[in-house]
Amino acid sequence: MKKILFFGILIMATLSCKQSKQNVEKPTLPKANSQGFQILPSLPQENIDALFNNTDYIDVIFHAYGKSINFSEKIGIQNTVRQITNIPQPEINCAVPFCRITYYKLPKKLLEGEIHYGNGCAYFVFPDAEGKPQYANKVSPTGIAFFNDLINKFNAASNQ
Repeated sequence: MKKILFFGILIMATLSCKQSKQNVEKPTLPKANSQGFQILPSLPQENIDALFNNTDYIDVIFHAYGKSINFSEKIGIQNTVRQITNIPQPEINCAVPFCRITYYKLPKKLLEGEIHYGNGCAYFVFPDAEGKPQYANKVSPTGIAFFNDLINKFNAASNQ
């Protein structure tokens, strides 16, 4: 009787281990395109929606200009989050990082990334915990217009 009970528990434990292994999601790995560039997936829409709904402060630091801007009003935050499209950026080396953007639910940092801008490219790169690029999303047309306007203002201010 003890042997039957032992084998029954052993079989149940083995089956539950196999089921839990099957339910584990495999990470999405970057792919290489025909030119050998790394292609990253886009930040999932659920993550973009979570930023839209939960962010209460955004800080943007512009590398080349030594300036920063921040948003703490909901409309400014939501407009800034809307600049992230769910379209992946096929090649993450066509522009240099233009600014660092950090999304907060104060005091906690929700997400941090770089906006690459130039050479006809405009996209976000969001790193993983180790700092390696994990997601790359194109900037929306509204975001491109926003950054063009900021660049013009920064350049005008530096020419005065």
